Amino acid sequence: WLNCSRRMAHEKGPKELHQFWEDESFVRDRFRAQGSLLKWSSEKTVSIPCMANISINYQVLIIMADFFCPLQTGIQTPKIGFIRAQVKKLRALCQCPADAIKLHLDSWGLKKLWSYALRKAGKEKTECTSNPKRRDHGTQLFYDVLFKHWGVRLRKAKPSKVLMIDNPADVKQEEQDLVCPG
Repeated sequence: WLNCSRRMAHEKGPKELHQFWEDESFVRDRFRAQGSLLKWSSEKTVSIPCMANISINYQVLIIMADFFCPLQTGIQTPKIGFIRAQVKKLRALCQCPADAIKLHLDSWGLKKLWSYALRKAGKEKTECTSNPKRRDHGTQLFYDVLFKHWGVRLRKAKPSKVLMIDNPADVKQEEQDLVCPG
């Protein structure tokens, strides 16, 4: 999974996030099998940001981090319009039927998991060498990618209050297509 950025850097021509998700067999196969990008630790934790859900979805998050982080000048969470557009494009690419509920859960779930991970990163040490017993391997790989791109800035970031909005009608949709430079 850590080779993802190396592949991204050597791709010919611009490529979008949904194409990188589709390139990874584990992510593609899960998406086609369940019609959803994310998996949840239990029915009670659907769309709830927690370390267990980050652990289950670390492959999707690593690809997203390797794509998104280098394109940003500062530490931030991807905009919901961008995430939603990429999930929609993945659905079309994998020829999955449209499903508004799964689109909503995937889009907002990714945003919530990402935001939660950033808030947690500012509160505790997250490098593998600091305390390898605190995190499972997949979650640690995701944090390693975040630190690879944002380094010390991420550790020094102060967690801010986060407003969670579950109704997409409450947010102005910004359909932007970030493209990985090729």
